[in-house]
Amino acid sequence: MNIFARFILLILTFLLVAIYLIAPDDGPLRLLSGIASALTLIVLILSLIGLRRRKVEFNEAREEVFNFERKLRGDGNDEILYQSSAKSIFDNDGTFTGYRGTSTNISERKRMENELQEREQQISQIFEKSPIGVGIAKFETGEFIFANPRLCEIFNFEFVEEFMGSKGPDFWVDKEDSHHFLEIYREHGRVPPSEVRSKSKFRDPFWTLVSWDSFGAPGKEDLIIWVYDIDELKTTQSELEQAKERSDMHWAEAEAANRSKSEFLANMSHELRTPLNAIIGFSDALNHEIFGEMTDPRQSDAVGHIKESGEHLLGLISDILDVSAIETGAMELAETSLDFAQVSKAAVRMVEQRARLNAIDIMVKLPTGLPELVADDRRLKQILVNLLSNAVKFTPNDGTVVVAANVNDDGRFIISVSDTGMGMSEQEIKTALTRFGQVSRDTRSDQEGTGLGLPLTRDLIELHGGEMEISSSPNAGTIVSAIFPSERVNH
Repeated sequence: MNIFARFILLILTFLLVAIYLIAPDDGPLRLLSGIASALTLIVLILSLIGLRRRKVEFNEAREEVFNFERKLRGDGNDEILYQSSAKSIFDNDGTFTGYRGTSTNISERKRMENELQEREQQISQIFEKSPIGVGIAKFETGEFIFANPRLCEIFNFEFVEEFMGSKGPDFWVDKEDSHHFLEIYREHGRVPPSEVRSKSKFRDPFWTLVSWDSFGAPGKEDLIIWVYDIDELKTTQSELEQAKERSDMHWAEAEAANRSKSEFLANMSHELRTPLNAIIGFSDALNHEIFGEMTDPRQSDAVGHIKESGEHLLGLISDILDVSAIETGAMELAETSLDFAQVSKAAVRMVEQRARLNAIDIMVKLPTGLPELVADDRRLKQILVNLLSNAVKFTPNDGTVVVAANVNDDGRFIISVSDTGMGMSEQEIKTALTRFGQVSRDTRSDQEGTGLGLPLTRDLIELHGGEMEISSSPNAGTIVSAIFPSERVNH
């Protein structure tokens, strides 16, 4: 109902009321005018109520829509987020007809905002859970404006809020360190990780690893500070250094004792060699009856035993001398280019008598055109004699010992001595390579030795820059190889 209709209705209502008032009390006109005026009044009131409701709706419809977010489904049924802003639209009668505005697809922006928020949460968790104390302090005053829980823990603060406002220099034991690092920062723009003695309440001075760097926009730079508690690490390091010093001292004492032992053995060996040589010489002269005939055969037998024991003891002393010389670095090599065929022939001659007594066959297998080896003639012969002696000693009767040599694909000169003897286990090999270590096997009663043969042979090979390898197993024989570097092969 428009305004004009309401106005006519209002006049009609007034006329009916007037008629009602002037009509006789008991006449039909009064009754009809009363009923009509009541009806028109009711219609007018309902119209006014509708007008009020329309006004309220009109006012509500006038509200603008600003940055309203809503979700829609795209062509691929994927969810798209839109942001809309609009104003209300009315017709000439004031009736609300809709909105006019814009909508923007903000799906990508929203995704980036969510990722940024997630990254911020991750970074926050990194700082919260970091085992390294992290803080931000004002450059001019050193006052902390941010700290993670670990930094507060290092300096014995229970709450971050309690720590805020503390100044970095207050935690330095030596104020000179603070000034020194400040100069480094001003010169280089950062302070590399440096060890610092720090202090805090309820804790004795302790070691920390501290680093500074700039933080913030140019012109408004603060300091970001990393602090790592290394007090336990420094304590452990100090204990290790002390232990190393003690170890070095004990090692030096052991080295001195070992040198003294070697010098003593060398001196004693020299003192013993002279009379032993005399004993061997005189016993040999007696055995050849140079000083007269020995009528009793037992005399000749006794002299033979004296000579044999003297030679055995002289060999032992010679080995001890060689070991001592190698240990003290006093042994020098007289190197020359050697024909290994001649060296092996000489070495075999020195052990063949013992091999014949036990029916052991010694074979030498050398390829044609074998190049010469640059080595010390005496020491190379000693190496070969030691290896052959061991092979004969631990090979049962009617066994075989083979001497072989060749140059392998790497150009190294390899000498090997193999036997068909009792062999050794891995533990027995370790024992045999230990000085004075002996492998006990029940084969013959003449196997006693000094336990220096293999260790001395290994040392002599290594003195030539080579290495020794042993391949053996119980009851399967033994192969000992002396491997010399290619630089010693004289083509």
